Parts: sequence; structure tokens; C-alpha cells
Amino acid sequence: MVSQQPEGGPSQPREQESQVESSASSRYKLPKRVGKRKALSVYPLQPESLQSFEHGFWSHQVALAEDDDEPMRPPHLPLARIRKLMKSDPSVHKVAADVPVVLARACEAFVAELTHRAWLSANEGPSPRKGIAKDDIVRAANQSNMYDFLIDVLPTPDAIQNQQSASRAEPRRTKSPTEAIDIPVDTQSGLDA
Repeated sequence: MVSQQPEGGPSQPREQESQVESSASSRYKLPKRVGKRKALSVYPLQPESLQSFEHGFWSHQVALAEDDDEPMRPPHLPLARIRKLMKSDPSVHKVAADVPVVLARACEAFVAELTHRAWLSANEGPSPRKGIAKDDIVRAANQSNMYDFLIDVLPTPDAIQNQQSASRAEPRRTKSPTEAIDIPVDTQSGLDA
């Protein structure tokens, strides 16, 4: 006998989940396949604000992590290098096989999120740009407390402006073709070079 499910049965929550996923992914392009791998990240089409971007981005990252199609896809970062970095710490003796994979996935999410924040930073203002500059990454990292651990690594926005103004103020000195080639001159032999 075939049993009929009531109208408010188990199929209703699944429909609600698909509506939530479709609303979050409607503003974001789905990842394209690159060979056997999926693309690293999802590019926002037109985010209204940083908060809507964060919600949509992380809900999509969770959906990608829970994707059953490719549960064991190889990470985009080299696992041998991650393992070597982990073993560079003298207190680490053995590294389990799953740890570099998990760390690589976490690094992929970190890079994708910081890149998207920098992209949002580049697109705000009167003249949006398509490219991401160093100051966009610094501005994106400074906008969130989550990136406070990067304070020692990233330059301050003032240092970037000072560096840019100094490079504009001092024109580059171009060398003549003879100055560009450094030929040693033997002064003791009396021969002209």
C-alpha cells in the first residue's frame, strides 16, 4: 500500500530550505566548473550592502561545504606545502592526513571572503574599478574586527598613501643604455672599455 503524506508533512520544510537557498544564490552566480574542479568562489552580482553580502556569501559557502556532489574534491592549494608549513613548527611531529585538507579549505574560504570584501571596497565610491589594488585589501581588512590578526602584516592606509605620493613626487630616473649595462672597467691595464 502506498501511504499519502499530509499536506503539512515532511516535504514542506524541504521546500522552505530550497527557497532560502535560491534567494541567497539569486544574487550570486553559481560556481562554474573548471575541469573537474569547481571555481574557488562566487562573485556577487549587485550586493546592496556589506551585511547582505556577508549573509549571502557565508550561506553559499556553507551550501558548498555541504554539497553532496563532490564531497572529496581536491583543494586548490598545495597540500604538501601546507603540510611543510605545519611541520616547520618544532612542536608538531605528526600531521594527520585530513588536517591539511581542512586547513586548505579554510584558507580558500578566507582568501575568497577577503577578496570579495576588497572587491566591494574597489566598487564603492564615485568611480568603481574592476581591479583590486593593495589599498582595497587593506581597507577591507580594516573594516572588520575579524581581520585584526593581520594588523602586523598589512601596511596602514597612511603608509600606502605616503608611498604613492612619494612615487608620484619623484620621477623615475631612466638610465641610458650604457648606464644600464654594468661593464667593469680595468684601469690598470690602460685599455679603454
